[in-house]
Amino acid sequence: MPDQHASPAQSLIGIWWDDGHEFVALAHGPNENSSGKVLIDSNLNHADEWLHVAGQFGRSASSEYFQIPRGRVLFNNLRQESVILHGTATKLARLNVIAKRFQLQNWTCRIDDHYQVGVDADRLFDELE
Repeated sequence: MPDQHASPAQSLIGIWWDDGHEFVALAHGPNENSSGKVLIDSNLNHADEWLHVAGQFGRSASSEYFQIPRGRVLFNNLRQESVILHGTATKLARLNVIAKRFQLQNWTCRIDDHYQVGVDADRLFDELE
């Protein structure tokens, strides 16, 4: 469980990929390369950063970045709380790894359909047809 008494000032924001074995995070402070006043989000995006990350997953830069579970970490300035956005392929144990890497003190997590992979992503596209 997150530590409710620690200062969130150390919390980072950014994007990440995690296949359950390899974990890559591009994390930075909420005042760097970010946008938003209440919900602070990193300006980094998975599509552009994949070129630099693909090799760490044994993939080529021309492979699709969205085939590996991924997400992002935001900071809610009003609630002084971080938010991990992820798909259903990301398990609780891995959410704790993400929280530790992003130095999250007070955090919550939310499934965001944007980060679904595999059959869960296919199901979303099937529903649109």
